Amino acid sequence: MRVAIDTHGCRLNRFESDAMAQALEQAGHVLVDGKDYGSRLRELPVDTGPHELLLRHHGYVDEHLHWTATAGRTRRGFVALRKALAWSRPASGSFLEAHWLGDANGDGLDDLVSRRFNLLTAYDPWDDRELWQVSVREGALYGLCDVDGDGALDVAVLWPGKEGSELLLYGGRAMQRRPAPRWAVSVDAAPAPRLGLGAVACVPQAAGGADLVVAGLHAGEVEAYGARGDRR
Repeated sequence: MRVAIDTHGCRLNRFESDAMAQALEQAGHVLVDGKDYGSRLRELPVDTGPHELLLRHHGYVDEHLHWTATAGRTRRGFVALRKALAWSRPASGSFLEAHWLGDANGDGLDDLVSRRFNLLTAYDPWDDRELWQVSVREGALYGLCDVDGDGALDVAVLWPGKEGSELLLYGGRAMQRRPAPRWAVSVDAAPAPRLGLGAVACVPQAAGGADLVVAGLHAGEVEAYGARGDRR
């Protein structure tokens, strides 16, 4: 992207190749002193003195420029916007999902949890590092809820089955690569009328943290569990 400031008469121009112009017509923006002039800025009169430019394009990092318009001077420059993609990994298979987890490793930045097949994996996308991974049963449901109020979402896994049902809670800030559940509740086999699709929800508490609200664990009941696995 080329930006030319022709201050002989104090005008601002922006030029780009034909291919880039077509793309920027839809997604590019030039903001001068906070006002958006779109993607095809031409012959914009400006006053002498300091000005701020913001160059913006979908999928790229904003570029901020500061310049002072002085009569009789021309300033030209080239700006290469950096792609906004911070991290990526290949993903294939079934049940593909990804959610923000919160700060799971204490570095002040949000981390991700991803599901692929029956694996739940937490990643630090800023350092390209796997934090932890748990394997869930086929057909298991899961929900994200900050049960203990530490700022990172915990992972609640519900497995309703004919041979019995199970609810497990994994801490979002697990310190091991293959963590054990923080707590688990198991239920023996139940009669057929109880069987059906379960659900896991999250209800924030005024004192901090949240309760897990679960349907499908015990026959005909909707239950709530606290941070220690205590039934409310």
